[in-house]
Amino acid sequence: MDIQGYLYEQLGRSTEAVQTYKSYLEKFPSDSATASIRYRLGKIYFQTGQFRDATRVWNALKNEQGADLWAKMADEQLARLNGMKNLSDI
Repeated sequence: MDIQGYLYEQLGRSTEAVQTYKSYLEKFPSDSATASIRYRLGKIYFQTGQFRDATRVWNALKNEQGADLWAKMADEQLARLNGMKNLSDI
């Protein structure tokens, strides 16, 4: 399922990738791949302008054990998002 979601993502089929990743997270909430899947799910949300969903998914990484690298990458994306919001205030 992880590979299937990735393939959908690479083919530009965001809706199918999101569904596949969400299904994986529901079925295997404690799997070692959940952090990378959560990050990629958030990235799809970010790229499609669903910033609240991206923020929600990425913030969940902060509490996930062993997800330090993915949480750091998510924090960088969230900082980028905050910078975009600040630019729109100008």
